Amino acid sequence: MPEVLPAAEVANGRVRYQEEVTGGLENAPQAFMGMLEGRNFGKALVRVASAVGTPSTTNGA
Repeated sequence: MPEVLPAAEVANGRVRYQEEVTGGLENAPQAFMGMLEGRNFGKALVRVASAVGTPSTTNGA
């Protein structure tokens, strides 16, 4: 099996991935600790802005 999965496998749904997005830079420490403690599955991301010049919400989205 190749180390890198082809984008086609993701696009056709054969391979799926999950992202856990935490909203707000102020919540980054909790997101980081959750990642270190294994509380997330997949990619752990922190959204610091929802669009250029627009602050992020802090409701976890």
